[in-house]
Amino acid sequence: MAIKAVIDTNILVSGLGNASGAPAKLIDRWLNGQFVLLISKPIYEEYSRILLSHPKVPRDKAETFLNGLSELAQFVSISEKLKVCKDPSDNIFLETATAGSAEYLVTKNIKHFPIKRFRQVQIVRVSKFFSRLEREFK
Repeated sequence: MAIKAVIDTNILVSGLGNASGAPAKLIDRWLNGQFVLLISKPIYEEYSRILLSHPKVPRDKAETFLNGLSELAQFVSISEKLKVCKDPSDNIFLETATAGSAEYLVTKNIKHFPIKRFRQVQIVRVSKFFSRLEREFK
């Protein structure tokens, strides 16, 4: 069974802005089919708004990434509104993760989320998610 994950926007900003870091490697692993990226309409809207306007993200990379989402990501419909994150704008990530039965939510801002696990979703940094992928793809 494929690993399902939701990726916070901050990871994508780093990954598209710096091709040599761990977030860029995470994007590559997704493109190579090592996990299923779950997104929802609110996440797609946030990705678009942030990536297309962020000074560290080249516009062509942002556009290529956003165009690839329609073919490569799995869209889910949010079925439950949550109010559990310190930053209310982060609730969409947990809402998407729970609606899509994701195993992981990958973020740089762990402190914005309520705990290390919310229902079935583990809230982790890139390095911990890589450890899981390494076990899966030995």
